[in-house]
Amino acid sequence: YLICPLDFYYRYILGLGEEEEVEENISASTFGSVVHQVLEDFFKNHVNSFPSLDELEQFKTNLPDLLKAAFKLIYKMGDLTFGENYLQFSLAQKMLEKTIDFEISEVKKRAMQGTTCTIAEIESSLNGVIPATKYGIDFEMNIRGKADRIDHENNIVRIIDYISGPVTSGDLQIKKDGIKGAFERTQSKLIQLLFYSYMES
Repeated sequence: YLICPLDFYYRYILGLGEEEEVEENISASTFGSVVHQVLEDFFKNHVNSFPSLDELEQFKTNLPDLLKAAFKLIYKMGDLTFGENYLQFSLAQKMLEKTIDFEISEVKKRAMQGTTCTIAEIESSLNGVIPATKYGIDFEMNIRGKADRIDHENNIVRIIDYISGPVTSGDLQIKKDGIKGAFERTQSKLIQLLFYSYMES
């Protein structure tokens, strides 16, 4: 919406979607979908709990086969053993390995601190209403989203959104000019998380 309101209107309000094209090489959206699929398939088996250290290590070991299955499901065509597709496959594997390594470090940290974490929801559909006024007319804006994962850790709710593209700490910081400034700078990742937090509260 921030980048192109008209495109947002066509896709999400009118429901026209995107034109389907045959991919010779893996697109950015397909790459992201595959990474999301692998993480979703693993973590959905641990709702109301959290994977153990051994389960995370096993997940990391099985990554190549899990990635191949996800690419076959979503990409449907193309050889992953050479060229650009092989590079994309290798990049997805490295990215997922880093994610798993982070989760492993978090499990170890919790073990040392004596704290726990529970996965509350996977692919959680969120909805909310924002009251607004325009031209003296009161109305409500309905908003919705889908959080990749929601954790409960030490009475803190963590809303997690997997991003396969580049993210910096500045992308998620509320600066001196506040939330209004985030909209003016089109900090889309920060705005998305703020909306998710609003809908989850």
